[in-house]
Amino acid sequence: MKPTTVAMLMPPVAVLQYGHANTTAAPIAVFWLFGLLSVCYGMLGGILGGWVELLLGAALWIISGVWARLVIQGVQYDVERREDSTLAQTVESSLEEADPLEKTRPH
Repeated sequence: MKPTTVAMLMPPVAVLQYGHANTTAAPIAVFWLFGLLSVCYGMLGGILGGWVELLLGAALWIISGVWARLVIQGVQYDVERREDSTLAQTVESSLEEADPLEKTRPH
């Protein structure tokens, strides 16, 4: 399956499989699960008539899918070393610079 399809159907799985970004899989999973539960609760009638719960669930599901796709795209940019990658804009520290914590360490 394509990463975009998996990102829209199961965002946490897509982030783990295609993005290799383990730190963002948990927050995306929370949005996705609450969206899924809200859709199910809305189908059962819900407190507010069902439509509000369905819309909230759909919104959370879409947010988690878009978030997952952005994470996958960011990881691909980092791997490819594109010019708009975050890795391309990091500054490497020089070995000639003194360690700022050296003054605080006991000798």
